[in-house]
Amino acid sequence: MEQANTIWKPIVEELAKSGVKLLVTLPETFTMRLFEVIEGDDRFVNVPITKEDQGIGICAGAYCGGLKSALIIANAGFMLTGYVVPTLSLFYRLPVFMLVIHRGVPGDLAFYQEYQGLHTVPMMDAMGVQHVTIDSPDQIGEVSSAFRYSQLYRRPTAALLHPRLFQE
Repeated sequence: MEQANTIWKPIVEELAKSGVKLLVTLPETFTMRLFEVIEGDDRFVNVPITKEDQGIGICAGAYCGGLKSALIIANAGFMLTGYVVPTLSLFYRLPVFMLVIHRGVPGDLAFYQEYQGLHTVPMMDAMGVQHVTIDSPDQIGEVSSAFRYSQLYRRPTAALLHPRLFQE
């Protein structure tokens, strides 16, 4: 799991470079190492949530209060946001930036995640969520690019993180 720690460090640096102060997270297998990286880091406040759609509301509210945020969830959780993303973020043009672990794609070692991999991108497309896929460490800079896009166009945007980033 050292690879997971290694990959979260540059991702966290991209978020800091973008001015993100609030991390809204739902703990899961691949995000657990993130907490080790941000523990004691005064640049961020971490708000753990129990339901992903709550995170959309928190990030939208943070934007209204002038605070830059990122929602960090897995794609199964993104699928639970099918109502709140269009009715809150899109309708009111509130940028919500998401880092989404893209489970169930070729290269993911958990076969039971396949349905998520098959439906995440089509669901994002149908909802009008702009997205980029990051599947190698040299693409980590796309995190800040996607964040800037979200802010500039005031819309929900996701950086899909391929599971191979977290594998040893």
